[in-house]
Amino acid sequence: MDVTTDTIRHIAKLARLSLTEAEVEAFVPQFQEILGLFAELDAVDVSEAAPSFHALQLGEALADDAPEACLSQEQALSLTPHRQDGYFKGPKVV
Repeated sequence: MDVTTDTIRHIAKLARLSLTEAEVEAFVPQFQEILGLFAELDAVDVSEAAPSFHALQLGEALADDAPEACLSQEQALSLTPHRQDGYFKGPKVV
């Protein structure tokens, strides 16, 4: 694809960007380089590659959900000075 200043202005309009003429002129060779790199990628033979969602295989990130013994009420309240009648005591809300 041939990138011109009109192409850059059109892309800037679609992206709602306000570019100066100097910026438009600077972007022309940059866009041409980017499109050239994409053309190189298009030339790579991937017919033998298996399609995948991720480039790297991901393993299971979650731990096994196994039941364990939980804390008793007394153990849960043992490290706080803010308790009353077997419950955590919080600040007055009203």
